[in-house]
Amino acid sequence: MAFKIDWLESAQNDLDNEISYVLGNFGRNTARKAYLKIKENINKLATFPLIGTIYEGITYKGYEVYKHPLQQIIVFYSVQTNLITILAIWNNYKDPERIPYQLLNLE
Repeated sequence: MAFKIDWLESAQNDLDNEISYVLGNFGRNTARKAYLKIKENINKLATFPLIGTIYEGITYKGYEVYKHPLQQIIVFYSVQTNLITILAIWNNYKDPERIPYQLLNLE
């Protein structure tokens, strides 16, 4: 069964910011490759929603939050009945102590 993938607006903004950063620092070709790689891996979640690991202590609308690392970023998402919600895109170079704070403020 394929899950539908939905993005929180803040997660889409995270992705846009990451791609803008790559574009500004590494150029169009690298930004395009980064975008396609991120989208490809997120689309895999529709078939393999439990590929990530549970991010302990955080829930979204009563569902567990998973994290799925993709090189320099982490995708945080929640798996509901037939829906995967992308909650955040986090750059590994940012302060890891702030990740829970960002996720706690989603609801």
